[in-house]
Amino acid sequence: MPKHKEMIDNLLANGRPSLLELPLEQGPWVLDALWGYFMATGDDAPVARIISALPWVNVRGEVSRLLVGGAARWSLISNAIQHKPVMAACKKELESQPKDVADVLREVIAEAEKDMKEGKTQ
Repeated sequence: MPKHKEMIDNLLANGRPSLLELPLEQGPWVLDALWGYFMATGDDAPVARIISALPWVNVRGEVSRLLVGGAARWSLISNAIQHKPVMAACKKELESQPKDVADVLREVIAEAEKDMKEGKTQ
C-alpha cells in the first residue's frame, strides 16, 4: 500500500496528470486509456506513447514492463490491421524513434502488413 499512498500524495500535491504522462509501468490499463484517447480524438500522440513501450518486450526481470511491452506490441499490430490511421502513425513514428524502439516497431509493421495481406484480423 505505500506505493498507492505515494501516488495519491503525488496527485494531491501536483494535480491531475495528463493521460499522456501516466507511467506506462502502471499496467496495461494505461494502454487501454491511450487507445481510447486516440479513438476519440484521432491524435497520434497516444500511439507514439504506446510505441515507446515496445523495447520492453525484451526486458527481463521487470514483469510490469514486460507485460506492458507485450500488450503494446499486440495492440499496435491489432489496431494497425483494423485502422489505417494507426498504421500510418506507426510508419510516421518509425522515422523519429531511437534504434531500440524502431527495431521492434519495424517488426510490428511487418507483422501487421503480413496479416493484412493474408486477411487475418486480431
